[in-house]
Amino acid sequence: MPISFSIDPQAAPIRTIGSGHVTSTEVQEHFRELIKAWPSVPRFQVLFDLTECTSLPDFQQLRTVVGQIDASGGRHRFERCAIVASRELLYGMLRVFEVMADTRSVVVRVFRAESDATEWLSTPSSA
Repeated sequence: MPISFSIDPQAAPIRTIGSGHVTSTEVQEHFRELIKAWPSVPRFQVLFDLTECTSLPDFQQLRTVVGQIDASGGRHRFERCAIVASRELLYGMLRVFEVMADTRSVVVRVFRAESDATEWLSTPSSA
């Protein structure tokens, strides 16, 4: 599967990697697998690395993901999500996702470099 994740409750965040061509069906399956493996902590952060992702989501797919985040607990379950995307088009689409998710589900920020994403996640949240 082009989406994999690892959970270490002692060393959050959840690290998710999307590589190659990622489909909507695979994203839905990822959420099902993630729900089965929820950490016991009340809220957690996610580092989503898409630097090796070759597909590009459309607007409806982004809305579907926001709905999946809501259905998975939204802000009650996810503290913050940092997304790393180095491809220009993917970065731009994910900036749209950042606004969509931030107003409804979870605080999301998109970065071009993993070091910037991990620095943001390690900074205490003001929420």
